[in-house]
Amino acid sequence: MKVRFFVATVAMGCVVSACAGMDTRTHPERDLSAGPDADYGKIIAVDRWAQRKGAGLVWVNYPKLPARELQGKGGG
Repeated sequence: MKVRFFVATVAMGCVVSACAGMDTRTHPERDLSAGPDADYGKIIAVDRWAQRKGAGLVWVNYPKLPARELQGKGGG
């Protein structure tokens, strides 16, 4: 009986630790340092594409929204 309990405990520990290590975010977090004129739609799309391909991604210059879209947001 002790052996079965021990095996069950170890198995549950493995299951719980596997779940704890998973990335459960459905959306990449927005980097608020990108600024209000950053094109977050494009940033998220490129981040997801890179994640699917297994590539690492570091943004040096964030893509900016076109001027006509900024006018609608009060940015110019």
